[in-house]
Amino acid sequence: MGAQDRKFFQQGVNMYVKAMSYSSDMLDLEPQSFSLGTPAAANPTKYGTLIAANSAANTSVAISPVGVADSPYGRNIVVTPSGVPGNANVVDVYGQDYLGQPMVERFTGSAAASAGLVGKKAFYRVLSVKNITPSTNAITVSVGTDVKLGFPYKGIIAFAREAGATILAAAITGTNQVLADLTDPATNVTGDPRGTYQAAASLNGVTKIEIELFGDGSVNAAGNGGLLGIQHFGG
Repeated sequence: MGAQDRKFFQQGVNMYVKAMSYSSDMLDLEPQSFSLGTPAAANPTKYGTLIAANSAANTSVAISPVGVADSPYGRNIVVTPSGVPGNANVVDVYGQDYLGQPMVERFTGSAAASAGLVGKKAFYRVLSVKNITPSTNAITVSVGTDVKLGFPYKGIIAFAREAGATILAAAITGTNQVLADLTDPATNVTGDPRGTYQAAASLNGVTKIEIELFGDGSVNAAGNGGLLGIQHFGG
């Protein structure tokens, strides 16, 4: 089954395969082409706003409707407080990757800063936000999209194409790729198990982003990893 055939990836079905070494769209030793779509500009409020950060510990707020990424393999998210928290407040964001794997990412605010907290993991669906350590100030948080795009498989970019631009040199795409995080087991603060890519062009909902990817089906000493990377931490 090819990762680009989206009809096989239904919400509620976890398609992750541990130590997967073969896929019909990642063959031989040649790089394979994948579209990362035409994602829109980063939007810090796309998935949710006015989520109370000073509510009781372990209070969960569902994202309604469910947030769905506009890139086929997900994109990273940003959590932005409406003001200074007054303490190192903590929220967890729950969701799924493009395979339907449950995933959790933890965001820890700084007592005197209201800047957006940028995530590392590529969420395809955003489901809920849980308040772990409430803020001491009466603030809210928003959840939205950032600029890094998820990958179908663990691997190395050979080069990238961005519509209207020439093919980017490997040296350039290398600086724009965040490699897969091989930490095993994954946690709520580790990076994406397949890695992410930040386009050289500004995302605008029109520019098509494509990558040529060398797949990496290697596993670690415990037999974990493969083309789909280390299993996400699901909570």
